[in-house]
Amino acid sequence: MSDFGIRTIYNPYIGTSAPVQAQTQSNTQSVQNEESISFSEMLQKELNQSQNLSFSKHAQQRVETRQVEVTPQLMDKLNEAVSQAKEKGIQDALIISDHASFIVNVPSNTVVTTLNNDETKNRVFTNINGTVII
Repeated sequence: MSDFGIRTIYNPYIGTSAPVQAQTQSNTQSVQNEESISFSEMLQKELNQSQNLSFSKHAQQRVETRQVEVTPQLMDKLNEAVSQAKEKGIQDALIISDHASFIVNVPSNTVVTTLNNDETKNRVFTNINGTVII
């Protein structure tokens, strides 16, 4: 029984947990490696999700009323355009595609509004500091 001992873990968000068995150093290292891998994977997944665009409620309404088709391929292009805009330090971008234009707040990865190409003719866009054509 020298390999295992009983100890109590305290988590300030949960409180005191049930007693758990302490493990030997070799077992602890393998558990830590498994945890660090899963944590790394979880962190990478979270970072990837945070890089994906979201649509504001207003933009969602505009997509529906203006009949803009948002396909997975278009979303990939929009995400790439936002990445390019971030690299250039753009805060609010106009992203122009073949069928629609999108105003995106780059730091929050949020599409603010959407216009179809018929609506973009003879328009003036304000409060943007960069444009990406996809």
